[in-house]
Amino acid sequence: MSIVTLVFVCFILAVSAEDDNMDNSEETKLLSRIKPWKFVNTSEPVYLKKWSKGDPALRYLSCVRSKYQGYESQTLTVYRTLEATFNETRTISLNMSLDVHYSKKIYPPILHVRLLHSIQNLTLIGEVVVDEYQLPVGFSDIKCLILGNSETGDVKDKGCSMWVTEHYYNKISLCCDFIFFLICGSSGTPFEPPKCPRESTPPSC
Repeated sequence: MSIVTLVFVCFILAVSAEDDNMDNSEETKLLSRIKPWKFVNTSEPVYLKKWSKGDPALRYLSCVRSKYQGYESQTLTVYRTLEATFNETRTISLNMSLDVHYSKKIYPPILHVRLLHSIQNLTLIGEVVVDEYQLPVGFSDIKCLILGNSETGDVKDKGCSMWVTEHYYNKISLCCDFIFFLICGSSGTPFEPPKCPRESTPPSC
């Protein structure tokens, strides 16, 4: 795929995300392909790459990752961990369940996140933490997942986050970065936490 084609496809996807008049259009066909399930159900660890808006205290984060635990076929539910390190010293690990909901409206799909452990002792976050979140999916492919920070309100006002799989964590995805900029760019300069350290050292030759 040429750079020109890549930019065109990314542009169509991103602009279409904000178009409310999409019935019987090519944009509708494109948006119907945004299926976050493959990303959510990947067995790879996934990492928080960047976010915009959100609580300023989240800038203390030095690493956020999620590891795959399993899949329940009857309920179409994925179980993963959510691990966050603060100031490179304190790490908190939670379990969570994830499932994707689709409404009559093609876009956006809604990712339901349920935390399975209480995090009331997480004092770095000023807001009251609830056990369930409903996050709109702005874009998703096998490389990245772009989520709105809140189901209600404009993404440009509420901000959003981008998660990437381990395979692409240390690589550049022009399409993902471009769409994140178009969807979330006006909500302020995105924050990128420091790279997560390797959990194990690759064997030497």
